[in-house]
Amino acid sequence: MGKAFRSDSVGSAGIAAEIAAIEQRDDAQEPETVRCPVGECPVTYAVYNYLFSDREANLASLMYGLKIHHPNHPMRAVLNEPRME
Repeated sequence: MGKAFRSDSVGSAGIAAEIAAIEQRDDAQEPETVRCPVGECPVTYAVYNYLFSDREANLASLMYGLKIHHPNHPMRAVLNEPRME
């Protein structure tokens, strides 16, 4: 399951530890940077460990959640789940 982290929060201790755990997996991929889809909003997210076969669905899920939560961008999001933290 993929996760996305707000780019300005990846340095915080809890999120950095979570990202380190993701990056140690055998199937880890380079993160993809995705910008908030609302207007000219500059907020970006680093998206980690989604399946390439589910890329479009994962990114659509993230974009949907970001539109709902804009402008209060959550620090993390679990892709293909409605919850954002």
